[in-house]
Amino acid sequence: MRASRALFLVWLMLGCAESKPAERPASAPAPYEPPVEEESRDAITPEEYQTINDSMGRKMDVLNTCYEDEMKKRMEGGETSAELRKKFHGKVTVAMKIGRDGRPKTVDILEDSLESPVVNQCLIRTIKTFEFGALTGEAQFVYPISFAPQY
Repeated sequence: MRASRALFLVWLMLGCAESKPAERPASAPAPYEPPVEEESRDAITPEEYQTINDSMGRKMDVLNTCYEDEMKKRMEGGETSAELRKKFHGKVTVAMKIGRDGRPKTVDILEDSLESPVVNQCLIRTIKTFEFGALTGEAQFVYPISFAPQY
């Protein structure tokens, strides 16, 4: 098996050495580049960005439910609140692409120091149901969420 690989590599190198690169014309035209508009049609206004941010803040109770439900399951599984305070906390950073209709098209986890796939999947499912109101363009939005036991 090794011998056949070695022969193949030698054959490949010899074949490449014999081939010549394609010649380029002396005066090749530059590739077409579309003009850059000063303001993208897909950009949202600062007010719309702030509206999305404020809306996420108001919906933290709903997002915290994902964390609290997992915490209850862990306590039912035998972990104490002292153990959970020590190890079940962290930050999850969510990235969203929000369409012009104000609904999330995609929701992804960018950062996860909480290390709980159950909470992450719940966050994704929940955020996909949010509505932020019509926008002037599509928006890329990143939102960090910190979780820690409250007792």
